[in-house]
Amino acid sequence: MKIIIQFAVKNPVTLTMVILALFLLGKISYDRLSVDLLPDLNNPRLFVEITAGENSPEEIEKQFVKGIESMAMRQSDVREVSSLVKAGSARITVEYA
Repeated sequence: MKIIIQFAVKNPVTLTMVILALFLLGKISYDRLSVDLLPDLNNPRLFVEITAGENSPEEIEKQFVKGIESMAMRQSDVREVSSLVKAGSARITVEYA
């Protein structure tokens, strides 16, 4: 540590040039770094999952799925609405343009 301090005191111009060179190299490297902190998230799908206990697929479709599908179709820029109904659960997928 003592050697570094002696070098800094004896050669202040050299030390200043080294520090400026490091800052310049860091600035150039930072400018060329292509990191997108907020990427363009374009996920035009909406998933709705319904859990309905022990109900049959027909009951789930009649009570829940038909209403949600009809509401989803009325929205703007909807490309496709699909559903998958199983015993006790349903999954509705809305795909937007």
